[in-house]
Amino acid sequence: MKAKKPSFGESAKQTNSDSLSSSFKLSKSLIARAGVVLFALGFIDAGYSGDWSRVGVITRESEELLKFAAFFVIPLCIVATVSIPKDDKSS
Repeated sequence: MKAKKPSFGESAKQTNSDSLSSSFKLSKSLIARAGVVLFALGFIDAGYSGDWSRVGVITRESEELLKFAAFFVIPLCIVATVSIPKDDKSS
């Protein structure tokens, strides 16, 4: 990676941060998929771990409801994850 010489009025720190941010760009579709998967994993954790009801954050009834809802939410999250279109950027 070549270091870019700062132009007039631009500091070397700004140039470094620009080159770092351009090399670590994430696509919007990847971020959306990660969000859907995280949502699904949250349902599984809340419904099946037992930790949340043991600590007192949710009741046992809420935990049972989350277990039941997970049977509908998880397949929907899988469909949503697969159906999110990929970005067409090839850079």
